[in-house]
Amino acid sequence: MAPPEWCPSPLCQATMPPHKGPMHEMRPRGGTVSRVCLFLRYHQELHMSITRHFRILLAVALLAVAAVVALPRTDAAAEFDVYSTPGYHTINGRQWHTWCEPYSQTERCHTNILATQVRYENGAYVQSEGWVFNNLTYLSGLTRAQWVGNPLGANGSWTAADGRQWYTECDTAATGRGGCRSYIYGQAIGVVSQDPTTYGWVSDWIFNSMVRFKPAPAPTPTTPPPGPCNDAWIPSGFAITKVDGKLVPHAVKTPYEPNTLYNPTSISNFTRHILRNSSLRESNRTQWECLLKIGTDTLLDGSTTQAHEGETVRWFPYMFPFDPSEGAEVIQPLEPGWISGLAQGAALGLMAELHTVTGDEQWQVRGEEILASFRVPFSEGGFTHRDHGFLWFEEYPSNPPTTVLNGHLEAIIGLDIWARHTGDEFTRELFNEALTGLEDVLPEMEVPVQGGILTSYDLVRMDHPAPLRFTREPGSSANITGYRLNGEKVDIPFVDRTSWTGRMLEPFMAVYESGQHVNKWASIAPQSKSTVSSSGLTVKIRSDKENWQGIQQLVPASRVTPGTDLTLQMDSRLTLTDGVAGLSGRIAVYEHCQGKATRLVHETQKNRGQTWATYTTSFTADVDPGCGLLVQLLTGSYGLEGTTVEYRNISLGEAQELGSHHDPSYGLYVHDTPDNAITVSGSGSIRVQAYMDGMWHNIQSVSLGSTSTAVEVPPIYTDRNIHYGYHETHVAELSSLYTRAIAAGFTADQAKFLRDYAVRWEAMAPSQHGKIPRDQSADNARMRTAQTSELDSYELPLFDPFQKFYEE
Repeated sequence: MAPPEWCPSPLCQATMPPHKGPMHEMRPRGGTVSRVCLFLRYHQELHMSITRHFRILLAVALLAVAAVVALPRTDAAAEFDVYSTPGYHTINGRQWHTWCEPYSQTERCHTNILATQVRYENGAYVQSEGWVFNNLTYLSGLTRAQWVGNPLGANGSWTAADGRQWYTECDTAATGRGGCRSYIYGQAIGVVSQDPTTYGWVSDWIFNSMVRFKPAPAPTPTTPPPGPCNDAWIPSGFAITKVDGKLVPHAVKTPYEPNTLYNPTSISNFTRHILRNSSLRESNRTQWECLLKIGTDTLLDGSTTQAHEGETVRWFPYMFPFDPSEGAEVIQPLEPGWISGLAQGAALGLMAELHTVTGDEQWQVRGEEILASFRVPFSEGGFTHRDHGFLWFEEYPSNPPTTVLNGHLEAIIGLDIWARHTGDEFTRELFNEALTGLEDVLPEMEVPVQGGILTSYDLVRMDHPAPLRFTREPGSSANITGYRLNGEKVDIPFVDRTSWTGRMLEPFMAVYESGQHVNKWASIAPQSKSTVSSSGLTVKIRSDKENWQGIQQLVPASRVTPGTDLTLQMDSRLTLTDGVAGLSGRIAVYEHCQGKATRLVHETQKNRGQTWATYTTSFTADVDPGCGLLVQLLTGSYGLEGTTVEYRNISLGEAQELGSHHDPSYGLYVHDTPDNAITVSGSGSIRVQAYMDGMWHNIQSVSLGSTSTAVEVPPIYTDRNIHYGYHETHVAELSSLYTRAIAAGFTADQAKFLRDYAVRWEAMAPSQHGKIPRDQSADNARMRTAQTSELDSYELPLFDPFQKFYEE
């Protein structure tokens, strides 16, 4: 065996499983990944207990900070298997050595390879020749069934008792049929740049061991039971599971357990995906009809009916609990069985499409039963609400109601689909009333923030608004004689102003000069693939659709106190390609420990504006003693190309002390108290400040006088409910409603406010860049005709708050 602390070079190549995350992902190309030279530390053995079913006792090669050397696959295995044939071999010009031993009920083979190796010695990386461990192979002594219960014999990922992460893939192109490969996540020495070659620590999934199954005895010939619709195509993010003898479609990732609980929005989305898959319908109509039946049967089986004013009303209740205020205790939590305008609108639109595509009259009947639910007022257990002076379809029938924008807009879209399908006058009147009422409500949804305007998820305030204080300039003789918050006397302290300084990061952004790293910031992508350009205190990062792009800097453990609240501040802006959807920026912070896999501590995508703005985010240094922080500045994803994110003036430091402050209280309903103001009088100059993201922010500087001065408290400090994903969805929904309104007979002037708000909000919604419909002021008639097919194919999709965001 080779001695420890050795690594093969030149660069090794191996097929590795995909892994989400900007720091670690090695994007596959042609079946291989970026070449990485791995640093071997030492091995441990992990023993798994023998069960009464004779499951194998395994000793698996584990690494403390690195893993087994990853090697290229070779065609020599077609002649004989280098991993299972004892002796010395020369394959494709490489020298190999394999030895095998009996092990429990199987045979275990160790394979080494002779290669140029790299080790870290006396502060430098040194190359030499030597044998290095390559792989463990467990030969086919046991059948696949005998490996059941052992994670090395089945697809999946897990965390071992020592905290290390594992991943196993079986029956893939890399493993072949009847085998599995296992990978461990660890640190290694790798090539971080070329011309000249430089080494550094990298984290990655590293090939560890193989399992080969003994072929199972040939079964007695029988007709195997078919899978769901004979293994038909299933939409991404969904699965079909048998529950109580019935096949149930469901979202894979949900915030509730089990994920098979009845969720009408998810089931409607699944069914709509199937319904609109014309290629499947044309190529295999049997599979298409089978999947469609699973979706519609599940949707209807979970529905309930009741009589209301002589009509049959069909409801689609959610069968899991939900707390609209997320523990804020200002809204009553919902118990399983609650109904929603979101689900009813989704189902209504789906019934119209089902009737159109299939011609089955039952969908017309079911649609009329769903439409009847829009007639049930909120006070009688429905979701249709007019108590605030405007029509609203509540997404959550909570007490008190929350006026959620997304659910309301989706319900309106469902009404439009049904009205166009049936020509029903009541449906069109309801659509018109709801759409017209939006003009007075949309302004209250706006929340000005750093970089632009975001939209609130709803029209209620939670119970954690930003603390307030007055400050004087040091040495100032300012004096306050009176103040009120919304007309009420409160106790807002008057203190000397304090400042914040963040010095934990090197602000100088230059990354490369003459091919060399010149300071503490390093490109995440290899230099040959990096899109990073920098000058002085500013860096530009362009997405390229192939690699995670960005820069990173390590804050050493000596500068990090575990459990400390930290604040990160920087200036940023986006530049988007004209007419093309773009990305936000992304800031990620990881725990970084020598000999341990990195772990995400904090992440945000709040830098999304297209003009320079200062962004602040805060987090707790949730790290173990002796660990540092790895700070990354990135593009939001690698899924799109053409977005440039700029960063400058980066600072990181301990959060500013909260100190003396006032915890304000604001009205629950935004539409009742849309504006909040502090009135203050006195002499001299003061600042009104609010505390957010670990820092005191200036609301306004005021020159005091005997007459009270009013200072508006910005909505962002009153605990409005902000979510970036929903903001982007709001823009898409308004764009759709603008098109629908004109097609329904609204004049361009009447519908103009919908497009105006979509344009206004799009500046902070990069995914909607270039998707706002053109102004139809001069072309109404042609618009109504040309847009019919587009309206029928509308697929936002029905936004499911219990699925999509949990995949981000």
